[in-house]
Order: sequence, then structure tokens, then C-alpha cells
Amino acid sequence: AKALRNTLRNFLKAGVIYGGVMMSAALCIPFISRIFTADQYVISLVNSVVPLLVAVFGMDNILMASEGFLLGQKDLNFIGKMYASFFVAVPYFMLRVKRAALAGNPAINLTSVWSVFVTYQFVRFAVLLVRALMVQRRTELEVSKEAA
Repeated sequence: AKALRNTLRNFLKAGVIYGGVMMSAALCIPFISRIFTADQYVISLVNSVVPLLVAVFGMDNILMASEGFLLGQKDLNFIGKMYASFFVAVPYFMLRVKRAALAGNPAINLTSVWSVFVTYQFVRFAVLLVRALMVQRRTELEVSKEAA
């Protein structure tokens, strides 16, 4: 159980470090976007989603570490059900954004699409991290019961 705890801790540490690097890279987008286009409108659109990209990259690596831990623990039933629900939920919300855009809603823009994705990432982040911690705790309790 202790080795498993250390593995989870190391996965999460690596996720935090790599996430910091990726967040820093995303923060550079406003400075390098002029290399790829001279169109100020495109630059402003791309720059408008930078905070959302930073959020995605901040969570992505930790959720991947948590998911890897759960895969290693063979928690496949949980992961399968989680992704099945996302398979329904994410398109539902993306199609709502599309429907609003096609209806001419002026409030719908690139940030609207990315906001749905950030919400998806946040839910995955929270669910996978909490589940990994629960599996770790359950394993520790089982080991302590066997030792007693």
C-alpha cells in the first residue's frame, strides 16, 4: 500500500511539473501568435481563449496521472462508465452551443466552445482525482485489515 501511495504521489508530482511547463507554453501564445498570422481579428480570437487553454493544461496532466493510476489498479468498470456518460454529455452541450450560434446569438463565440471543453476537463479532473484517492484509501484499509 505504501508503494502504491508513493506511485500515486509521484504520478501527481510529475503531472504538476509538466502541467506548469504546459501552462507556461500556453501563456506564450499571445507573444507568438503574430508569427502565424497578421490578421488582428484572428490574433484576438486566439488570444481570447488563452486563459481557457491555461486551465486545460493545468488540469490535463494531473487527470492523466490519476487515470493512469486507475488503469493500473484495473478500475476499468468505473472508467468505462465515466467515459460513456461523457460520450453523451459533451456532445449535448457542444450541440447546444452550435444551436445557439446558428440561431444568431451574438454571445456565442470561440470562448463559448472552449468553455464547454474546460468544464469537461474540470469534471474529468475532479472525478478522476477523487476516484484515485478513494481507491488508494480503500487499498490502505484492506492492507491494514489484513495486517491486523
